[in-house]
Amino acid sequence: MPSRRTCTRVRRNVLRRLAIPALLVVLWGVMVFTAVSLRVSLAVFTSSASNASNVLATDTLAPPTGLTATGGTSIDLSWTATLTTYAAGYHILRGTATGGPYTEIAQVTPRTTVSFTDNPVAGTYYYVVRTYLQNWESVDSNEDYAGKH
Repeated sequence: MPSRRTCTRVRRNVLRRLAIPALLVVLWGVMVFTAVSLRVSLAVFTSSASNASNVLATDTLAPPTGLTATGGTSIDLSWTATLTTYAAGYHILRGTATGGPYTEIAQVTPRTTVSFTDNPVAGTYYYVVRTYLQNWESVDSNEDYAGKH
Protein backbone atom coordinates (compact mmCIF):
# COMPACT_ATOMS: atom_id res chain seq x y z
CA MET A 1 0.00 0.00 0.00
CA PRO A 2 1.40 3.40 -0.95
CA SER A 3 2.28 5.82 1.78
CA ARG A 4 0.22 8.87 2.60
CA ARG A 5 2.97 11.09 1.20
CA THR A 6 2.95 9.20 -2.12
CA CYS A 7 -0.85 9.52 -2.40
CA THR A 8 -0.65 13.25 -1.69
CA ARG A 9 2.07 13.68 -4.32
CA VAL A 10 0.06 11.72 -6.90
CA ARG A 11 -3.03 13.83 -6.19
CA ARG A 12 -1.07 17.04 -6.60
CA ASN A 13 0.38 15.88 -9.92
CA VAL A 14 -3.05 14.89 -11.20
CA LEU A 15 -4.51 18.25 -10.13
CA ARG A 16 -1.67 20.13 -11.82
CA ARG A 17 -2.18 18.20 -15.04
CA LEU A 18 -5.94 18.86 -14.98
CA ALA A 19 -5.77 22.49 -13.89
CA ILE A 20 -4.57 23.97 -17.20
CA PRO A 21 -7.03 22.07 -19.43
CA ALA A 22 -9.87 22.87 -17.03
CA LEU A 23 -8.91 26.54 -17.03
CA LEU A 24 -8.81 26.54 -20.83
CA VAL A 25 -12.28 24.98 -21.01
CA VAL A 26 -13.66 27.63 -18.65
CA LEU A 27 -12.04 30.46 -20.63
CA TRP A 28 -13.33 29.02 -23.89
CA GLY A 29 -16.86 28.90 -22.44
CA VAL A 30 -16.64 32.52 -21.31
CA MET A 31 -15.41 33.61 -24.75
CA VAL A 32 -18.20 31.71 -26.55
CA PHE A 33 -20.86 33.15 -24.22
CA THR A 34 -19.47 36.66 -24.68
CA ALA A 35 -19.35 36.29 -28.46
CA VAL A 36 -22.95 35.05 -28.59
CA SER A 37 -24.09 37.88 -26.30
CA LEU A 38 -22.34 40.46 -28.46
CA ARG A 39 -23.85 39.02 -31.62
CA VAL A 40 -27.34 39.21 -30.14
CA SER A 41 -26.74 42.76 -28.92
CA LEU A 42 -25.48 43.87 -32.29
CA ALA A 43 -28.51 42.38 -34.00
CA VAL A 44 -30.87 44.26 -31.72
CA PHE A 45 -29.22 47.65 -32.04
CA THR A 46 -28.11 47.77 -35.67
CA SER A 47 -29.70 50.31 -37.97
CA SER A 48 -29.26 51.33 -41.57
CA ALA A 49 -29.80 54.97 -40.61
CA SER A 50 -26.87 57.19 -39.71
CA ASN A 51 -26.72 58.25 -36.09
CA ALA A 52 -23.42 60.09 -35.74
CA SER A 53 -24.11 61.30 -32.21
CA ASN A 54 -24.95 57.73 -31.09
CA VAL A 55 -28.23 58.88 -29.51
CA LEU A 56 -31.39 56.79 -29.56
CA ALA A 57 -34.39 58.99 -30.32
CA THR A 58 -38.09 58.41 -29.83
CA ASP A 59 -40.91 60.25 -31.48
CA THR A 60 -44.67 60.14 -31.82
CA LEU A 61 -46.95 61.16 -34.63
CA ALA A 62 -49.19 64.09 -33.75
CA PRO A 63 -52.86 63.42 -34.51
CA PRO A 64 -54.87 65.85 -36.60
CA THR A 65 -56.97 68.32 -34.61
CA GLY A 66 -60.33 70.01 -34.91
CA LEU A 67 -62.22 67.14 -36.59
CA THR A 68 -65.74 68.15 -37.60
CA ALA A 69 -68.43 65.98 -39.20
CA THR A 70 -71.38 67.49 -41.09
CA GLY A 71 -74.33 65.31 -42.06
CA GLY A 72 -76.94 65.39 -44.81
CA THR A 73 -77.15 63.23 -47.93
CA SER A 74 -73.50 62.33 -47.21
CA ILE A 75 -71.16 63.03 -44.29
CA ASP A 76 -68.37 65.54 -44.82
CA LEU A 77 -65.34 65.39 -42.53
CA SER A 78 -62.72 68.11 -42.16
CA TRP A 79 -59.78 68.59 -39.78
CA THR A 80 -56.62 70.58 -39.22
CA ALA A 81 -53.51 68.87 -40.63
CA THR A 82 -51.07 67.18 -38.28
CA LEU A 83 -47.99 69.09 -37.17
CA THR A 84 -45.87 66.02 -38.01
CA THR A 85 -44.41 67.06 -41.37
CA TYR A 86 -43.05 63.61 -42.27
CA ALA A 87 -46.45 61.86 -41.88
CA ALA A 88 -47.76 60.10 -44.99
CA GLY A 89 -51.47 60.77 -44.48
CA TYR A 90 -54.50 59.80 -42.41
CA HIS A 91 -56.61 56.79 -41.52
CA ILE A 92 -60.33 57.61 -41.29
CA LEU A 93 -62.22 55.49 -38.75
CA ARG A 94 -65.97 55.20 -38.23
CA GLY A 95 -68.11 53.67 -35.49
CA THR A 96 -71.77 53.46 -34.58
CA ALA A 97 -71.34 54.36 -30.90
CA THR A 98 -69.47 57.12 -29.12
CA GLY A 99 -66.00 55.94 -28.08
CA GLY A 100 -65.94 53.17 -30.68
CA PRO A 101 -65.17 50.52 -31.55
CA TYR A 102 -64.10 52.07 -34.83
CA THR A 103 -63.39 50.47 -38.18
CA GLU A 104 -60.99 51.99 -40.69
CA ILE A 105 -62.98 53.07 -43.75
CA ALA A 106 -60.36 54.99 -45.73
CA GLN A 107 -56.72 55.97 -46.03
CA VAL A 108 -56.14 59.53 -47.22
CA THR A 109 -52.87 60.92 -48.62
CA PRO A 110 -50.97 63.21 -48.68
CA ARG A 111 -50.60 64.76 -45.24
CA THR A 112 -51.90 68.09 -46.55
CA THR A 113 -55.33 66.59 -47.36
CA VAL A 114 -57.76 67.78 -44.68
CA SER A 115 -61.18 66.56 -45.79
CA PHE A 116 -63.06 63.40 -46.69
CA THR A 117 -66.63 62.60 -47.76
CA ASP A 118 -68.24 59.42 -46.45
CA ASN A 119 -71.41 57.97 -47.93
CA PRO A 120 -72.68 55.31 -45.51
CA VAL A 121 -76.25 54.04 -45.22
CA ALA A 122 -78.69 56.23 -43.25
CA GLY A 123 -77.86 56.55 -39.54
CA THR A 124 -75.64 58.34 -37.04
CA TYR A 125 -71.88 57.74 -37.20
CA TYR A 126 -68.94 58.63 -34.97
CA TYR A 127 -65.57 59.46 -36.55
CA VAL A 128 -61.92 59.80 -35.53
CA VAL A 129 -58.85 60.36 -37.69
CA ARG A 130 -55.30 59.09 -37.09
CA THR A 131 -52.06 60.27 -38.65
CA TYR A 132 -49.94 57.46 -40.12
CA LEU A 133 -46.46 56.78 -41.46
CA GLN A 134 -45.95 53.25 -42.84
CA ASN A 135 -47.23 50.96 -40.04
CA TRP A 136 -46.98 53.64 -37.36
CA GLU A 137 -50.13 55.49 -36.19
CA SER A 138 -50.96 58.41 -33.93
CA VAL A 139 -53.56 58.35 -31.22
CA ASP A 140 -57.12 59.24 -32.22
CA SER A 141 -58.11 62.80 -33.05
CA ASN A 142 -61.09 64.24 -31.26
CA GLU A 143 -64.31 62.37 -32.01
CA ASP A 144 -67.20 63.99 -33.87
CA TYR A 145 -70.47 62.58 -35.17
CA ALA A 146 -73.02 63.28 -37.84
CA GLY A 147 -76.12 61.69 -39.29
CA LYS A 148 -76.98 60.74 -42.82
CA HIS A 149 -80.58 60.71 -44.00
